[in-house]
Amino acid sequence: MLSTLTTVAAQGTQTFQTFDAKDGLADNFVRDITRDSYGYIWISTINGLSRYDGYRLTNYMPMQFGGRGNDVTAVRETADSTLWMVALRDLYTYDRRKGAWQKDGAEQLARLGIAETVSRLHVDDGGDLWAATAAGLYYYDYAQGKLRLFANHSKADIGHIVSKNGRTVVVTTDYRIYEVALKENRLILRSQAPIGPFGRDSRVALDSRMNLWVFNSHQQAEAVWMFSLKTGQWR
Repeated sequence: MLSTLTTVAAQGTQTFQTFDAKDGLADNFVRDITRDSYGYIWISTINGLSRYDGYRLTNYMPMQFGGRGNDVTAVRETADSTLWMVALRDLYTYDRRKGAWQKDGAEQLARLGIAETVSRLHVDDGGDLWAATAAGLYYYDYAQGKLRLFANHSKADIGHIVSKNGRTVVVTTDYRIYEVALKENRLILRSQAPIGPFGRDSRVALDSRMNLWVFNSHQQAEAVWMFSLKTGQWR
């Protein structure tokens, strides 16, 4: 279910409008919502992707473009205005001229120098791209046109990538917390999260105070943990 907020300036009132599958939303189970530089709202659901233009919803099914399924994780936009869609680890980019998605994400990454299979894709606040592979964590700086690789010396894969205020944190599947050190060109171990096991419902979030929240979406609130990047303490 999706709710939108409309403000009427003359009267100073605000109204909410709710959308669900009956109104054309791809599915009521929403995984992610993002707004692109053109003003479109992209709603990722477990059964397809919906685009809202302020008036109507348009749905896209990854299987129509050669995907293995319609479960969409997220849509992200990089600094060059490329829209990326992740669906069951398949990668797509959006052709704005045709108004269609293409399952060519791997080819687009290869042009940036990332040839390995990508397990996680992330775009930071500046629009730069991060990609987790078996080799480690790749970082593509669009302003400089430069690709960097941060080796992952952990025995576990990278499960999450989050960024805020120019800082990037990765969480491995054994819940080790690493921070990216750009100057040293390495991942620095910050802590071990007191949570587990890692699964599909694992979630992390980084707030504006640089607190990392770690939780499982199907567990109770008591199982939510917060790690302060400033103090190095868990709460």
